[in-house]
Amino acid sequence: MGAAGWLHWWLLLGWFTQGLSVAAQPAPEPEDTNSALSRVSVSSLNVADPTSGGMVPAFRFSRTGDVSLPLTVRYLVAGGGTNGVHYERLPGKVVIPAGFRSADTLVRARVDGTPSAGQTISARVIPESYPFSLMILPDTQYYVFPKNGGSVEMFRNQLEWIVGQKDVRQIEYVLHLGDITESNSYPEWARARSLFGLLDGVLPYAISFGNHDGIYDQLNRTQLGNALFKTAEFETWPTYGGVFETNRMDNSYHLFTAGGIEWMVLSLEYGPRDVVLDWANMVVATNPSRKVIVITHAHVFWDNTLLGSSASHNGVPSIQNKRQNDPPAVWEKLLRRHANVFMVLNGHSSAPGKTAGQVLGIGDAGNRVYQFLCDYQFDGNGGGGYLRTLTFKPLTDGFEVATYSPFFDRSLTNSSQSFSFTNTGLFADARSTYLPALAPGNMASLSLGDPDAALADPKLVGALVAGTPPTVRIQFDRRADPDWATNAASYRFASGRLAVNPRRTTDPVEIEMQTTPPLAPGEVDTITRIGGGEPPVSYLLTNSGAMLLADFSSGDLARWKAEHNNLFINPPLWRVSDQRLHEFSGNFSPSFFSGDNRRGPMLIWNDPAAFQWTSYSVGATVYPGQLYGYGLVFRYRDTNNFYKVEVDPWRRFHKLSRRVNGVETLLAEEGSFEWEPVNIDWVVPIRMRVEVSGERIEAFLGAHQMFGGAIFDGVLPAGTVGLYAWANRGISFDDIVVAPVGSVAPAIRFISPAAADTTLDENALVVTMAVDPGPAPITSVRVLDGGLVLTTFDRGPYQFNWTNIAEGTHSLSAVVTDATGNRVVATSRIVRLPRLSPMPAFVREPFDATVTEGQSVTLYARAIPQGLSYQWYFNGSAIPNATNKFYQIAGAIPAIGGTYHAKASNGRKETSSRGALVVINAVHSIPQDPPPGGAVMHFWDLDPEGWIVGWLAGGQSGRWQIEQTANLKQWSLLGETVNQAGNSWFLLPLSGTNSNSLLRGRFVGNQ
Repeated sequence: MGAAGWLHWWLLLGWFTQGLSVAAQPAPEPEDTNSALSRVSVSSLNVADPTSGGMVPAFRFSRTGDVSLPLTVRYLVAGGGTNGVHYERLPGKVVIPAGFRSADTLVRARVDGTPSAGQTISARVIPESYPFSLMILPDTQYYVFPKNGGSVEMFRNQLEWIVGQKDVRQIEYVLHLGDITESNSYPEWARARSLFGLLDGVLPYAISFGNHDGIYDQLNRTQLGNALFKTAEFETWPTYGGVFETNRMDNSYHLFTAGGIEWMVLSLEYGPRDVVLDWANMVVATNPSRKVIVITHAHVFWDNTLLGSSASHNGVPSIQNKRQNDPPAVWEKLLRRHANVFMVLNGHSSAPGKTAGQVLGIGDAGNRVYQFLCDYQFDGNGGGGYLRTLTFKPLTDGFEVATYSPFFDRSLTNSSQSFSFTNTGLFADARSTYLPALAPGNMASLSLGDPDAALADPKLVGALVAGTPPTVRIQFDRRADPDWATNAASYRFASGRLAVNPRRTTDPVEIEMQTTPPLAPGEVDTITRIGGGEPPVSYLLTNSGAMLLADFSSGDLARWKAEHNNLFINPPLWRVSDQRLHEFSGNFSPSFFSGDNRRGPMLIWNDPAAFQWTSYSVGATVYPGQLYGYGLVFRYRDTNNFYKVEVDPWRRFHKLSRRVNGVETLLAEEGSFEWEPVNIDWVVPIRMRVEVSGERIEAFLGAHQMFGGAIFDGVLPAGTVGLYAWANRGISFDDIVVAPVGSVAPAIRFISPAAADTTLDENALVVTMAVDPGPAPITSVRVLDGGLVLTTFDRGPYQFNWTNIAEGTHSLSAVVTDATGNRVVATSRIVRLPRLSPMPAFVREPFDATVTEGQSVTLYARAIPQGLSYQWYFNGSAIPNATNKFYQIAGAIPAIGGTYHAKASNGRKETSSRGALVVINAVHSIPQDPPPGGAVMHFWDLDPEGWIVGWLAGGQSGRWQIEQTANLKQWSLLGETVNQAGNSWFLLPLSGTNSNSLLRGRFVGNQ
């Protein structure tokens, strides 16, 4: 055998796995040869705005010393204005390009109706040793699918608080630990994606997929999550590192620099597969200078051990979901092996009072690996909106952990929820690239103008009158400059009446006011916005006579009173958030199993005039929360004298009762007192209404009239109204309307889709609704997909084309609102869009081949996605039984020379590969002793269905053996191939190889 008879082919198998997609790594920075660091100062000035052409204020960051390299400078934003509200968001970092001494950061005031004139903004250069933070979000499933007292508002408050804290805490990243959703449904993912939009353009974030996010068993059914959290969006971020599988965020890594340290956030799927751990080993090993924080859904248990290390643990991935690796295996196969792995964060494991855990591991290199659990979903209120702040402090070489709920403005301070570590060694190798200039050069300030003065005049697009005293509420088509929008002189009424105290609500396009004199019930007037540059727009006002209209858009509970009754240990917890009213205390009396004489938190309309109301209709939209008791209170005199209609979906009863002098009397009941849950979607609201006139009482739940008709009782002739909850943490109320008896609510129904459950064969649908306005004009019709608003109408026709529908199941609903505030929800429609299989696409085309008669030919092709069927063709005709990705011809003869191609099909669509020309040369002579010659062995592909694909180019003809080793000493045979001094393919089963093996080819003789 000649010198070329040995061919070593080195392949670290764990590096080449199915779907591998790794971003190119930046080149290492050159050594800093300067003995002194640059000093960075900041000043303020006016510069030309390349966008508008005008002059705008700016901060200029300037450096001393060497300018050959780019320099990233951090700065702290403060002052009277709010970053991202009064002016376009300043990121807190600026890059001075290579070759430049300075860089400008422009400060542009927001053109959105927010007053900004005179706001003073400051920027202070801070060193790289300044503390910085990561925000940790554990399981949010009970927020996007409100359950166990959780609410969407809790999630929203978390993210809004993070945005507001971005500057002061120097937040670098937001990390979600998985179970973003409860049931992996489109409405939940849509809510989550919409809320994460609060972070877009403000802070980067990394997400982890939990078992509730589609990882129920061995398969990752994460298509919905990946459809809304698109890899393509993350790829545009400067912090994006790469993903394991193309177009899937199930396993990803992210890169950033803070505290003089280069960091990596590595996100791993729930119960990761071996191939994922192989990929993770490669990613960590090829970034040895980066400190690695791993986020994964399940890892530490609340008993301060790794989940799965004890038979008493629940929620173990391999047992609960048949996953491949439990946390102890992840520690052995990945975490302990790398000196740069620093921390692991997880959720998943929780029980009442058991929401945290810690494990300190020691890696093979002696490095400490801090591993922390936090998960609050079972500790009341669906998690209570608690999050964790992880603050790194380079100067103390440590970090601090704190636990806080923005929703309740409450911190958890026990030792498992609030703790710190110092002298960790983390920042021992931290590297500074600059120092702030000495004061005062390290800080500058500037003042903003107010561009809202140049706003085009918004137009009136809606108005209504309701309440006592009558309140006029008007809507504009966009935000209005508050300097004139809240000025009474900006409005004119046709009757000559005057506007009183115009003011903004929490709706940015809405203004409300009283008038003098007030509009009487039934009176009509016209309001005009005056003083604008365009022709004024007028809007007709009609006082429908509604006595109370409360949609909580003002954000407060003025004139509402919470009744405590001294019955409960905890006070009632009524709160307005996201323009809804919520009750979170969960209070009840006398016991959780009682069905009679029940008392719960009540919120009463405490206007003195309301206690004289006699005949009226009171209605509210209810979001039932935990499916326990809720209801309406009417003719309320005091805590011991009122009527109450109560609904308990869990126990399946509706009751009408009267309490006089503290004694309760049951007036009517339907259903039975059974401990049996009812199948109801508690995310979908229901309208509850009571009409009372003289002795006549009628109660309605949706379209159902309770108690079979009117009930007659006139013991209490007059009184105000209220809301009632019983043992129900997280119940919500909205759109409280009190109106004269006889007010008819509008009606709405779907014409298209007509069926209650519709399956589509394309991702588009024409949606049509029929609306009966009743006596009051319609102010809006909203169409929703779950909690996501698809479109809003202010007039008919009520039809639109719903396009780009995502695959999955959708809950289509519509809500109509009239001028009196009545709000009615249409019977929802289920719309299903099965997975629309994409057109197969070939990623490996078959190659042309020229061989000698009697030799073998292997053709190989592969298309994506996986799970396709294949058929090979010869000169256009199907080859029987040639249904694999590879087609082998043994003992070739000239007659089989021609064009070969493959077709890949998913059952509905198919595509063809290129044609490969196979030429068979007749045998003329066979050398008796072929000269030795070098061969080049190529690794071509690692097929996801279990084959290593390679080929020999040129080289010595004859038999070659492919061998593997793990130690360069002992070699074992994997397979054999025959080289014909051409392009000879070979196929080896992946199952016979070991991760991190080295492979070689060895010539063993002639054929």
